[in-house]
Amino acid sequence: SAGGTLAAVCAILARNAGIRLALQLLYYPGTAAHQHTDSHRTFAHGFVLEEPHIQYFFNHYLRGPSDWDDWRFAPLDGKDATGHPVELDGVAPAWLGLAECDPLVDEGVLYADRLRMAGVQVELDIYRGVVHEFIKMGRAIPEAALSHADAARALVHAFKEMAQMASTRRTDFRSFHRLQVRWAEVDMQKIVFNAHYLMYFDTAMSGYWRKLA
Repeated sequence: SAGGTLAAVCAILARNAGIRLALQLLYYPGTAAHQHTDSHRTFAHGFVLEEPHIQYFFNHYLRGPSDWDDWRFAPLDGKDATGHPVELDGVAPAWLGLAECDPLVDEGVLYADRLRMAGVQVELDIYRGVVHEFIKMGRAIPEAALSHADAARALVHAFKEMAQMASTRRTDFRSFHRLQVRWAEVDMQKIVFNAHYLMYFDTAMSGYWRKLA
């Protein structure tokens, strides 16, 4: 949710700064300036993330009314300095994992559509019958384990694509030449790859990863 928002915004900022990212990995991101979608009405109460919770979080995050329409809060329909919706062309490819019974599901779908319209490669998976935060329930429900596997597969594909691009263009990503992913283990929202490096990847911040010895 909020982590997905931060990841989406970081991907836009990375595009602006000329930093190439392999993938945006977005779990049920909050993307809309205003919560007027059908899913916000349908799942407002009784589905883990409730409307009062959302307003509570926003009231502790936003400084004032103008922040509601800031694209850094709402990458779907927030405005940039010119007063227009922020452009999404040229941002990293995206994988979105959404929960069917989640107030945020509609705005996640709408964000995927906006990315596609901007020419961004998008993979969208909606998991039936589950609620917000379902990915933390991997030992209890099969949809969570399936989602973990889907996210890991998307990351493996993205890293392979970047490695191939690096090999072709001989960029600064030469370290990817040696990357041979042997396995992926998913623990809550963390996906760890064991290769020549241990790479820690937190789905809440897809723009940030670090190499561990």
